[in-house]
Amino acid sequence: MREHINRPLMQRSYGCDDCMRRSVTAVNAFPSRLGRALEVAALAAFALASFLLVARIGLAPRDPSQGVGVVFAPWTGADAAFVRAVEAGGRFVRFGGLPFIVVVTPEAADYADRVRAAGALFIVDPLILAACLPSSSGSQASQ
Repeated sequence: MREHINRPLMQRSYGCDDCMRRSVTAVNAFPSRLGRALEVAALAAFALASFLLVARIGLAPRDPSQGVGVVFAPWTGADAAFVRAVEAGGRFVRFGGLPFIVVVTPEAADYADRVRAAGALFIVDPLILAACLPSSSGSQASQ
């Protein structure tokens, strides 16, 4: 009995010689390609969700009454972005660096909720928006 206690863990036998082999096989039973694909997909989804959450919180306007940048989906045209931003209760200031970004001055306190309901992805501080994107030209307004 004493001899059994002093042996290293790997050399001990508890009546099941292939227990270690079975536990390793059970861990590796998941197909490696599918397992890796799921891991990569889960990591990508987590990274994207984290990025979007940080962007939504970090880019929020400090003083919405001074103006906000409204970012719509990239496939939204300038006309549609303009209509959505203004119909939600904003006064048009200019387009952002891309046609799906509109800078407006909100006319009501609940503007952010209404423009999100109209399809906006982000409501951002226009100063941050101006620092990150090139200014628009007048030709974008006519698109």
